[in-house]
Amino acid sequence: MDTRQLQTFITLSETLNYQRAADQLQYAPSSLFKHIQLLEEEIGLALFVKRGRQLELTREGKRFLPDAKRMLGEWEDVLRAAREVGEMPALSIGGCELNTSFAVRGLLQEFISAYPEMRFMITTSPNADVPDILNHAQADLSFYYSTSEREVDGLQSVTLYSEPVVLMVSGDHPLLEKERVTWEDLAGFPVFHPHDTCVFFRSYTRQLSARGLAPGGTSFLGNMALVAEQARKSASIMLVPYMAQGVMQEMYGIEPIAFTDPSLRFWERIQYRRGGESNLSIRRMIRFAVHYADAQIAANPGVILAPEARQPLGD
Repeated sequence: MDTRQLQTFITLSETLNYQRAADQLQYAPSSLFKHIQLLEEEIGLALFVKRGRQLELTREGKRFLPDAKRMLGEWEDVLRAAREVGEMPALSIGGCELNTSFAVRGLLQEFISAYPEMRFMITTSPNADVPDILNHAQADLSFYYSTSEREVDGLQSVTLYSEPVVLMVSGDHPLLEKERVTWEDLAGFPVFHPHDTCVFFRSYTRQLSARGLAPGGTSFLGNMALVAEQARKSASIMLVPYMAQGVMQEMYGIEPIAFTDPSLRFWERIQYRRGGESNLSIRRMIRFAVHYADAQIAANPGVILAPEARQPLGD
């Protein structure tokens, strides 16, 4: 069914005059006759009838008119959406709050500056649920922390770097006075974190338990602002990726303690659904993120570590 036929039918139903309809549509009257004839043949109904010199809609034509308007409106919506996407590419990004709001904040800010014509949407969830965001098509790609470079089933990924977890506390916390903090020093201090499924939190409490130690209580507040506020007000510890500590210090006035352990180190990765590399926006982000990661690795030698192998998408 040609949309021109629908437009001709709708206009003619309003004017009930071929010449006036032709003037509005800027077609020859003979073209309008042909449009109506083809439309009637396709749907098997007579849409107009002449009574003397007056053109009228048939009963079937009156019934078909609302459907014709709906179909033409839907087609115009599709065209409008296609033009908007063509003019302003879109990219939806998933990830946990620690990642998208803090750890890769600089990356996202630079990417937005580099591609101001793009539209962005951020979807946050606990890190453990990030693969589901992709599998349910709620994001085009995601930033994800994992304990290894192993692929998540059904998804493709590019490993960017490995970074340690930093323990941060209020400015008057006693642990800030120590030149070197050990696992034994951490025992007894409460831990605040957004979610109990976070790979950072699970690894931290597992390491304590393996040494026969325990935190002085754990609380899950779902939101980093609440976690940081509690850490600032109390003698509690919060777990922060290395790349996020500067933002945390600036925004919340909390400080990193002198604690390092290679067991608290995780991989930062970009994930996307199989075949997603054909999407120009996804390709742009992956290439940009790889360049950004390489710059961070060069600026933080021995702290931000490169993957053994990385296969970035070509230009």
